[in-house]
Amino acid sequence: MPNKDITIFVANVQGLRAHLTELEFHLLQLRPHIVFLQETWLDASVESVTIANYRVISRKDRKDTTNRGGILCLVRDDFNRLVFIGDSTTEERSWHFLHADPEVLLVGNWYRPGATIHDGYAALQEEIAEHSSDATGMILAGDLNIHHAKWLRHSNGNSVQGADLRALCDNLGLQQIVREPTRQQYLLDL
Repeated sequence: MPNKDITIFVANVQGLRAHLTELEFHLLQLRPHIVFLQETWLDASVESVTIANYRVISRKDRKDTTNRGGILCLVRDDFNRLVFIGDSTTEERSWHFLHADPEVLLVGNWYRPGATIHDGYAALQEEIAEHSSDATGMILAGDLNIHHAKWLRHSNGNSVQGADLRALCDNLGLQQIVREPTRQQYLLDL
């Protein structure tokens, strides 16, 4: 399989159980290799997730708070190039290696609630430093709930969190590729 054919589907599902049929429809139509979901709203009462033609690679439910977060990574059954390497200990973020010969990409799935206490992305930077030495590139995707009007055209203004993330992305050579609003008129899922 040529590397250009690897597709990643990213969605804030806002309740996996409530939107499972819709998700399965989209996956059947699009057949992405990798699926990153945010706001799964799953907890320990849901022991396993079953989605036709996909298997779970990583899952991190929100702990000790109202369970409106959570992330999940799925891969298509016939795809074996993604390896889970770990979860953030402090945030709803998971890390994986994508083997796209000859490249090995560090790939992250991240849900950052809007009310997150801002630390200048210290944990994110530490995790990237820990895992990036084994990678030749990086993809970071998710629902990040930030605003930065000059960077993200569909923002309601500027925030310190947005400015700091823009600076971090510039320093790491990351490009924001989503061009259309992802929630009502705002671009929150980068």
